[in-house]
Amino acid sequence: MSLDVATGQKPVHMLSRLSINRGIDVFIWWPYRRASIAMGFNSHRTGPITPSRVCRWMHILDPLYHDGRAVLRPVQIQKCGVLLYDAQVSGPVLNEDAYLMPGDYGYFPAESKEGLNWRVQPFRSLPSVTTIERERELAIRLPKLFARQPHILEVPAEFQEVVQRRDSGRCFVSGTSPEEGAELEVTWIFPPASVSKFDWPRPGHPNAVVADNTAAMRKDILPSFRRNVFGVDVDDNRRIVTFYDTGSTQLPTHLPTSIPGPSDQYLRMHLRWCLVAFTTDLDIMEEIDWRDIVRLEEELGLTGEDADCGVVPADDERWQTPLGREIWEDVIRRGLWDTMQKQKTEEEEDEEPVSVIDVSADGWPADPYRLTR
Repeated sequence: MSLDVATGQKPVHMLSRLSINRGIDVFIWWPYRRASIAMGFNSHRTGPITPSRVCRWMHILDPLYHDGRAVLRPVQIQKCGVLLYDAQVSGPVLNEDAYLMPGDYGYFPAESKEGLNWRVQPFRSLPSVTTIERERELAIRLPKLFARQPHILEVPAEFQEVVQRRDSGRCFVSGTSPEEGAELEVTWIFPPASVSKFDWPRPGHPNAVVADNTAAMRKDILPSFRRNVFGVDVDDNRRIVTFYDTGSTQLPTHLPTSIPGPSDQYLRMHLRWCLVAFTTDLDIMEEIDWRDIVRLEEELGLTGEDADCGVVPADDERWQTPLGREIWEDVIRRGLWDTMQKQKTEEEEDEEPVSVIDVSADGWPADPYRLTR
């Protein structure tokens, strides 16, 4: 659980399953309209996170719409409806090199040179991908689909020879060699067959089927790399950034300086894939459809045709579901429960027994199928 920077309390916003599974404790919010989570990090796993790093990663994620000109401010998240939140500024602009403690932060526009604010927009050009490993699994299961893309799995032999000479037969991540007991495999840094999903290459960008997009890696490290569990931030002194659990695999903090390794361009592309896979789509509304909220509110008697029949009892099990509890909190927050209970009591007091039968003069029911009040 993350803590609110201003209050030190647990977050008021409902955490998605992805956020819980990944131990996210630093949340970056889009603060406009209905506030939503833009990115999230596990500070214990990813290491020091600074405003400058967040803004740069925003640019890597969505270069068409985010140029990195932004600032971060602490925000306090307030509920304004069922799974609807408002981000209220609770502190000054953070220094670009300040370490972000667990909590909530808003991503705000910076001043332009003309003195006008540009509006921060949510991501618009993120690719729809999972991980490199799943792309490989898909290619293995559906070989005909990738028949025209032979380079999704194996690196051509001529490239492997280039990598051997370029990196002196060493792992570009750890620097170890077969003579030191390392079992190596030459791999793509960014699978050429997946380039189109990331809108690369663009005019001026070289084709990804090049030796600069390959490197030798220890076989025990390779699965984590292909699962996008870690990437290399070449613009931060070639720091290795971990986004998820690597198991027993130990990674250095930075790439070794003695090994040329692959081109920075493809390492950035791989890092972008890591960011897409592990830091986005964390908002609860990525997981819950708003129609599910409407449907449950109708079932509980808050809206729709069932509203005239009254709200279901407070001990109904539907109130105990995660979404039901959120709706319950919203009802209490707005003072609706007491109002609805009062209205129900007044309606019951105004009613006469419905079992009285209209009787004719001779003692028989005037209409045996009609009950009157």
